[in-house]
Amino acid sequence: MATIAATPSSSILEGVPMEVLCSIFERMDISTVILSRLVCSSWKRLIDPFFVKASLKLTDETYDFVRNCNLETNTMKVKNFSIDCSMEPRTISRNKLAKSAKHIIFAPSSSSASHGRKSIQENMTTILTLNPAIESLVFEENSLKNIKSLSLRGIPFTRLTCLSVDFSYATDSRVFLDFVDLRLPVLKSVQLSEYWSEYGPENGSGYFGMYRFLANHKRTLKFVTLVHPMRNTDIRAASNSPLTTRKFEALKKDLSEIKLTSLYLYFVSIEGTGTFTLGGHLLQSQRSLTKLQVAIGGNYFYALAQVKEAILANASTLEYVSILSHEQWGVYVNLSNTLSALPVCCKLESFEVDHFFIPSLPSFPPSVKTLTISGYLLSDQILPQIDENLVNLEQLCYTDLSSYPYIHFEDIGHFNRILGLPRLKRIRVCKQHLTSEFEHFLDEHEGISWSEVAAEVTFRDNFLPFYEITTNNNNNT
Repeated sequence: MATIAATPSSSILEGVPMEVLCSIFERMDISTVILSRLVCSSWKRLIDPFFVKASLKLTDETYDFVRNCNLETNTMKVKNFSIDCSMEPRTISRNKLAKSAKHIIFAPSSSSASHGRKSIQENMTTILTLNPAIESLVFEENSLKNIKSLSLRGIPFTRLTCLSVDFSYATDSRVFLDFVDLRLPVLKSVQLSEYWSEYGPENGSGYFGMYRFLANHKRTLKFVTLVHPMRNTDIRAASNSPLTTRKFEALKKDLSEIKLTSLYLYFVSIEGTGTFTLGGHLLQSQRSLTKLQVAIGGNYFYALAQVKEAILANASTLEYVSILSHEQWGVYVNLSNTLSALPVCCKLESFEVDHFFIPSLPSFPPSVKTLTISGYLLSDQILPQIDENLVNLEQLCYTDLSSYPYIHFEDIGHFNRILGLPRLKRIRVCKQHLTSEFEHFLDEHEGISWSEVAAEVTFRDNFLPFYEITTNNNNNT
């Protein structure tokens, strides 16, 4: 390193591809990265934007280093941090944990850190207080486990545009209230995941609290993701709204005024029962979505009618549509009626459907470039439709989950024509029931390469191997 430092103009790193540098430095501990930036000015210029300012990890083990490195950071990731870091007798701007972070991530806590829960809880508040200018805040799964409360109201999150919170099974209801009572003046994107694991009437209040939070940010929200909300709520114990009729109608009106461009909504058994209709109401209020993802859980398949209406209402703007079933019996639900809304989506580029019975496909608009289709498929009907209708298709992922989904001779002919589509770059097809004839067809086909992809989870514990087929179009710009 001394020799390199003596000739800083050599700029050794500048000739190394950035992908190689990333691979090298990501394997180093942070102290080695800091030392490397001292070699010469050219090293410092290259290292700082990508590796030093990119991220600092704050744990009990790295606390002294983070306090003493005197470096600002774009991202701070905090995990199991239980050392007392009470506010020092100085201004916030001079505190050694005030790193001017734009992004803060609280990582999952390990079970061994349970003894320091109170300190971890207090440190969360302290770190957020010291870095109030953050633009995104993420609480990953189990990062809030056994946390009793967070004092967030006094923190001026004036720049926070993105909030993602995973309310784990052990999350205290008071923590949930700490979040839903927040007022974030420029919030654009919110993701709320896995709230309430135990049955009880208080879960009804949680349901309405979640939508009240969305309503409080109706003027700024553009991206909303609600994953597994209220999955285990006992609707018998919480069958009525805890709100008065007047407040309930006011909440629905506020939700109607939210104008989103992206919505992911997980429909569960409570939705559509009694007054628990706010998820469907939010969906049907949208008129300018570019991205719509809907997951169906429980036996709430009658929500598919609402999904169809939402597709039609946003047909002029939708670019991406995803419809997923999270129940095994979804494969017995015919999706044809819902799919009939797709032909009018003139800007649609990507469509995904998983774990439904799909006897045939609609006439997709010519704008579609990516198709992901998984379920009980009638290949002898669907494959010809892909060949004939999706003339601009670039990527296809095809998984047949039916009892005897063997690729027959006729299917090989359809795949041959699909591979001839002028813009096709890649096909991923489930290997589970492919015959040796299909593999021979791939070996003999000119202009493609193929390989086996490691088994992936397509539904819960259903591990399926895939073949990935790449065409020469993949190398074209």
